[in-house]
Amino acid sequence: MSSFIDLTATLRLPRAPDEEDARALAAAAKAGGFHTVVVSARGQEAVDVDSLSALLRELEGHGVRLIPALAPVVGTELADVVSMVKSLPAGTPRVLRLRAAIDDALLLRRIGDLARGLDALVIVPSHDAALMKGALAVEGAVATRLGLSGVPEASEHIAISRILEVSKLTGARFHIAGVFTERGAALIESAGDPHVSGSVFASHLCFDDSALLTFRYETRVLTRPPLPTSSSRIALRAAVKRGALLASSGHHFIPKRERDLEMNRATPGMTSLASAARILGLPIAPTPFSPADLLRALSSGPAAALGIPAPDLSSDPSRSAAVVDDLFRLANDFGGGT
Repeated sequence: MSSFIDLTATLRLPRAPDEEDARALAAAAKAGGFHTVVVSARGQEAVDVDSLSALLRELEGHGVRLIPALAPVVGTELADVVSMVKSLPAGTPRVLRLRAAIDDALLLRRIGDLARGLDALVIVPSHDAALMKGALAVEGAVATRLGLSGVPEASEHIAISRILEVSKLTGARFHIAGVFTERGAALIESAGDPHVSGSVFASHLCFDDSALLTFRYETRVLTRPPLPTSSSRIALRAAVKRGALLASSGHHFIPKRERDLEMNRATPGMTSLASAARILGLPIAPTPFSPADLLRALSSGPAAALGIPAPDLSSDPSRSAAVVDDLFRLANDFGGGT
């Protein structure tokens, strides 16, 4: 039975014929054992009542609870979040998601104040926007060997430090999505702030930047943020196993016309809802996840972040349907068959 919750799926709107629709996203969620998915729109974000209504219509009636993420800013100004919250169906968790990082602490404070007043969860990227710009890998030997633009790991420490301070200042609940460094994970854990949680994308728990060498110039391994170093991946898995971090899909379908390009022109992203739990359930050394670890990281933990009751269901990720998506293909190719 489905019992997983995902906080980080993305759906592009308006949708072109070769792009994923809500029905396909919901089907992937069902196959992967997810019964609740927070969905943000890219290109036609929910920034007012009309755009929220369009997103709600897209998400309705697919057999999975698809929760719309509201965009709290338009440019550098706050969106009309209050009106959008009033338009949400009764009982819908209030979620604000920044798909692009914001380095402006004052604007983040205003978002935090707004979210606190609305009892909304704010989902934010883990990195500094300016330092991440154009990066395809973490700075280091792999990026240098392949001639790829890199992001310093300090990008994450700077961004997380900013969010932790804004949370203290506003009392708002923040979820830091896509943590990709050992230092970032340690910062969240050591802060011990009950208002701040973090998650690691499934791809970043399965692969490190050596995949860029294995799949040389293969755009399937392009993610935002980029894949972690080997030492960070091990530390991230250990943090999830300890319960210091959650896991999420980072699901973002990229059509072939944006995938089959040169590395520096391809759009980062990955489809992963169908296989995230199944892949994470594999006995990957040195820190394999038990079913109890996954239920905490993909079920009770996300439920607590959303402020909804934890599912009292159980799910065995090894029994998830073997739907072929980007994450499954990479794991199969990388491991020589899973």
